[in-house]
Amino acid sequence: MDIQKLAQTLKERLDRELPEASALGEDRLFHLQAAHKNAEKVLGELDVALAKYEFGDEAAEIHFFKHIKPDFHSESIYYAELFNLESARPISQKGDQVKYLLKEQQKLQAFLNFNRDLHQYYMLDRTHFDRHYFLRAGRADFLVSRAFHTPIDRSSCTVACLGISTILAAIRINKYINSAIQSLQGPPATAQKQVTLKWTGKKNQLVELVYALKVAGVLNHGQAEIREVAKVMGQLLGGDMGDVYKRFQEIRIRKKGRTLFLEVLKEKLEDYILESEGL
Repeated sequence: MDIQKLAQTLKERLDRELPEASALGEDRLFHLQAAHKNAEKVLGELDVALAKYEFGDEAAEIHFFKHIKPDFHSESIYYAELFNLESARPISQKGDQVKYLLKEQQKLQAFLNFNRDLHQYYMLDRTHFDRHYFLRAGRADFLVSRAFHTPIDRSSCTVACLGISTILAAIRINKYINSAIQSLQGPPATAQKQVTLKWTGKKNQLVELVYALKVAGVLNHGQAEIREVAKVMGQLLGGDMGDVYKRFQEIRIRKKGRTLFLEVLKEKLEDYILESEGL
């Protein structure tokens, strides 16, 4: 069976089995432990298949360990670390819980800062080290980081794949902590009615905008990843971009300019400003 089809089948199964951590109630630890076991079971099934699987070419192997395998490994890491987080969470006053969560959040930020190079490499979809990072036959010592010295099975993972999985889990836990803190502190004083907008332009135009927002560093202090930006923009504007990475590759190989939509936006805004000034 093709490894990507197997991965899709396993991911769909995993998504059905994993609970929503924010809605687990009093049995939170029990469900988190069960979620981790489910994630480990699915990851193990995928690793068994990977151990004897030969990819058709390097590009397919790189894509798998860069964009597919981290989705599985990060689930296991996420639920394991979330279990540890909630196990040590104070049961006293809300103020003590907020202090604890903020302290844990600082540790996550320190981890992300320490591994900023790999984090940025992945978020910006850079490719110059891909053969070292995401091929099982690549150099195991190429990625130097004290954070990822966990022994790995080279037949089913790479050092960078594990690193990215850990980074994705850390980002997700950070969001969980933000939600937990907000829940403890209460909702904002006022809530505005949500405005519904729908994207009616081309898909590649939206992808161009997504990448521009990402690389400009204006979202989450530059720490939002491409898939996060694409997901939020898609939900906000009702635009289905499909395979964002594939569409970005199409943008990269354009012969008549790579930022056609952004240039149109710039021209339209300049024209509007001139018109508003009566020029």
